[in-house]
Amino acid sequence: MLIIVVTVPFIKPIFGSIKDDDFKEKWQGKVCQQSTPSTCGAASSATIHSYFGTPASEQEIARDAYSYTGGTEVWYLARALRSRGYHTSFHNHAQLDEHSQLPAIVGVKMGLMGHFIAILSYCNGQLSVADPLRAEQTMTIEQFHQKYHHTGFIMTVSP
Repeated sequence: MLIIVVTVPFIKPIFGSIKDDDFKEKWQGKVCQQSTPSTCGAASSATIHSYFGTPASEQEIARDAYSYTGGTEVWYLARALRSRGYHTSFHNHAQLDEHSQLPAIVGVKMGLMGHFIAILSYCNGQLSVADPLRAEQTMTIEQFHQKYHHTGFIMTVSP
C-alpha cells in the first residue's frame, strides 16, 4: 500500500498524458493562455519566461514538467524552470503582500479546483496579475484577495 501511495504522483503523468494536438499557443497581450483545463502551471511559467525575455511555449514547459490531464505537480514545474536557468523558491502558507518577492507562480482556488496564476510585479500599490484564463489585470492586493482565494502557495522565480 505504501508503494502505491508513494508512486502515484510519479505515474499520474503516464496515464493521463496530454496530446500534442491539444496545445494551441495563444497569447493575450503578455499572458500565455492555457490550452487545456490542466496546463495553468505551464502557461503561467511561459508568461514568466516571456516577462524575463526568454520565450518558451506552454507545450514545451508542459512536456518538461510532466503536465497531465489532472494538472502539473509543482516540483516538476520548478524543475522545468530550473533546467532553463531560473531559480525557484517555495513558500507555503505565505501571505501575498507588498513585500512578496515577484514574479511568482501563485496557487489559488477556483471553486473546488486548484489553479496557478503568475503575479509579475507590484508597483505603485498595484499587482500585475497574469491569469492564464484571462488577460493581464492590475489590482490592489485587497482586490486580489477579494477576487482569488489564495491557497498560501507561492513559488518565486528569479533569473
